[in-house]
This record gives sequence, structure tokens and C-alpha cells, in this order.
Amino acid sequence: TGTPIKNRVIEFWQLLHLCSKHPEAINKMHFSYHAYGQYFSNAVKTEWGWMYRGLKRVHVNELKELMKGKYLRKKQDVVSLPKMVHIPKVHKIAKKDLAEKLKDAYEAAQGGRLDNNFSKIKLANAVSKVPITVEHTLEILENTSSCVVFTDHVSSSEKIWSALMQKKVSAKCLNGKVDADTRMGHVHAFNQGEFK
Repeated sequence: TGTPIKNRVIEFWQLLHLCSKHPEAINKMHFSYHAYGQYFSNAVKTEWGWMYRGLKRVHVNELKELMKGKYLRKKQDVVSLPKMVHIPKVHKIAKKDLAEKLKDAYEAAQGGRLDNNFSKIKLANAVSKVPITVEHTLEILENTSSCVVFTDHVSSSEKIWSALMQKKVSAKCLNGKVDADTRMGHVHAFNQGEFK
């Protein structure tokens, strides 16, 4: 689709797990998240729970076999974008917003469970950054004709888009909910300068 996908080995578990549930799936995966992480990654237990880094090279062919028919890496450009510029912004998260989720995630990891709590923390963190992202985007648009904002979460992309629309910025939101034809129409319109 051209939609960015994560590239860390551990992040493919969710894709493989989901695809394995399809009744006609080939190369079904039967690993739990933790077993997958220990088998395919360099798993290290820390005081915060398990960390899964890199790829165990001895299992690379098995992972490739599991990925057959499920993952295609697109190498050609989908859209022409200007050179990316990184401008760091410091954002302090209110402790009360994430403290309970962090505590739940820590306790789950200590008990050997991975209840998707870290994903919830990442999502809450992303959503908490929406106001500063919108503010920064508006600053950029004062000095340039257009910009592209990337985020990992559908909900944060929709909140950013909604806030920009409220500020009268002609913007479009492209995420997994947008069908391919509409997405390509938006990309074409962006390249033609029809919206920011």
C-alpha cells in the first residue's frame, strides 16, 4: 500500500499473528509474542521486563518463510516529498496521564505477561503530543506552502487532522481507514498544491 510499516523484528509478530488467524493462511505462526521474541530476537530481561532487539541470524530463513505471502517491501517512491527536516521539540507528559498505564505495564511484564499495555502507553503518548504537533505544524506552514506529518497511530492522525481543519488548514488525513483510490487521489492533489 505504501503505508509505512515498522521494521524491527519483534514488530512483525502482530502482522504474522493476525495473518495466521485467516482460515486460508499459509505458513501459520504458532508463537506467542514472548516465544517469538525469544526465538527470533536477541531477548534480554531487564528490570522493566523483556526487551527484544535485533534478529538472531540463525533463524533468519525461518522468519523469511513465515513472512512469505504476508509482507512485501515496496522499494519505489509512492510520493515525491521534499527533503526531510528534523526539528526536535521537547514535550513533557503529565505524569497523571500515563502513571497508571505505566504501572500496569510494569506489573504485567514483571509477572511475565504482555497485555499490550506498552502499546496503550505509546498510543496515550502519541495522543498527548497532538496539541504540540498541531502548533508546530502551524508554525511550519507560516514559512512554507505545505508539509507532511507522520504518526504511528490512526487516532492521533485523525486528531491532528481535525485540529488542523478547525484552524482552517486545508489538510487531508491518510491512514489505514482510507481506501487506496482515495489515498492516491489525495497524494495527487497534494502534489498539485491543492491542499497543505
